[in-house]
Amino acid sequence: MALLVIGLVILLLIVLVLVLPVYVEVIVTVRAGIDYRLRAFYLFRLLVWEWGKQPAQKKEHQVTAKEKRGHITWSSIYKVIQVSGLWNSIGLLIKRLAHAIKIRKLESDLKISLADDYYTGMLIGLLLPVVIFLNMQLSSGLRIVPAFEEDLIVNGSLTGLVAVRPIRILAPMTAFIFSQPVWKAAWIMIRNK
Repeated sequence: MALLVIGLVILLLIVLVLVLPVYVEVIVTVRAGIDYRLRAFYLFRLLVWEWGKQPAQKKEHQVTAKEKRGHITWSSIYKVIQVSGLWNSIGLLIKRLAHAIKIRKLESDLKISLADDYYTGMLIGLLLPVVIFLNMQLSSGLRIVPAFEEDLIVNGSLTGLVAVRPIRILAPMTAFIFSQPVWKAAWIMIRNK
């Protein structure tokens, strides 16, 4: 009887862990360098994982022959791209994951300038319909401002918060990982290493 109760409690905990959402917050700031921070919250913010990068001082690094081995070559990337059915699998994965991921917050305050005012205007003209659509759909605070008088520059910040339920991404990820095109692509990458 005690063994049955322990088994049911463990099963209940596993279901609870898979059903509760994981909140992932991404913050990217571009000033003198790129500073990004990724934070994942789980179990009502009792568990928090953080990853990030601060802009660092540039220093010279000599690449050794040992470091060159194992790098992905352009020819292997080209072979992977040509695997038949891979793009269909990726498209199906994105379609299935779109239903599992809920965007909770999306904010940006970006100042964009290219070297030429003409190209800056063209870029802003392409981005503004997307920004307007996202602001209407997500009721978010996206803002992109052109800076016509400045040199090549991207300054500002971008913040996003998404909620993911692990149980809802389990089936699409498993189907993607075990699909034949993904296995072919993985075999090509392993063989060309």
